[in-house]
Amino acid sequence: MTQDGFLAKVYDLSGADRVEAYYDAWSDSYDAELTEHGYETPARCAMALQATETPGDALILDFGCGTGVSGYALSQAGFTRLHGCDLSSAMLAKAEEKQIYERLWQSEPGVAPDGSHDVIAAVGVISPGAAPPETLGLLLSALKPGGRMVMSFNDHALEDPGYVGALETALAQGVRILHEEYGPHISRIGLNSRVYVLET
Repeated sequence: MTQDGFLAKVYDLSGADRVEAYYDAWSDSYDAELTEHGYETPARCAMALQATETPGDALILDFGCGTGVSGYALSQAGFTRLHGCDLSSAMLAKAEEKQIYERLWQSEPGVAPDGSHDVIAAVGVISPGAAPPETLGLLLSALKPGGRMVMSFNDHALEDPGYVGALETALAQGVRILHEEYGPHISRIGLNSRVYVLET
């Protein structure tokens, strides 16, 4: 499959097994392809977290870390304590090569993190073709009171009532938006995203 083929079809995936297999196959070309197409959300999420004066030594879980693109952006923004998890073992192998994570592990669909993290990052993760809408509530439930989550909804998620509804439910339950900004997601294919920093 060509590099363009991976990106072109990724938003049509459904089911954790299919997502895992797809990202396993994509792992070798993932960084190069997204760099070529202008993947801007990781840096935007890192800057958003920085703008909310989140401490640099906060323990951050990079949920759905993939090859570590988002973790690298967080480290470049001065965040020093990173854990990462992902469905794809091949993606995790690439993330380990970047040597920016204290700990990496393979996650299981529908299983919440252990609640030990100050911040959870879900960068480009909660969207059609990746994690379902209920992932938002799952991750927020794993945060301590006052914990933060930096996340993005791309245009596909913003157009899906399930994803928008999951955020509305969280806000109705007392979650606060500390930062919100709409801007480029993958700029060279004209896809945008809304970046949020949430606090429980």
